[in-house]
Amino acid sequence: MPYTTAADLIDLYGADALSVIADRDGDHVPDDAVIERAITRADAEIDAYIGARYPLPLPSTPPILVQLSSDIAIYRMATDAA
Repeated sequence: MPYTTAADLIDLYGADALSVIADRDGDHVPDDAVIERAITRADAEIDAYIGARYPLPLPSTPPILVQLSSDIAIYRMATDAA
């Protein structure tokens, strides 16, 4: 189960921000594949760190991981767009 979702990204950063960084085909709509790839990469990065100390998957997702996964996913989408 991912630490964050597209809905979390919209709640935290707004639909407009997501449209800017996750729209690869120019239709002003965030591309689901771009968002999912960014979330998957963010979660893999987090798991690489916490998996060394805690058994995965975690029984529940602490709110800080939602924020961190969201931040990393947004960063990945923004830098991949360049």
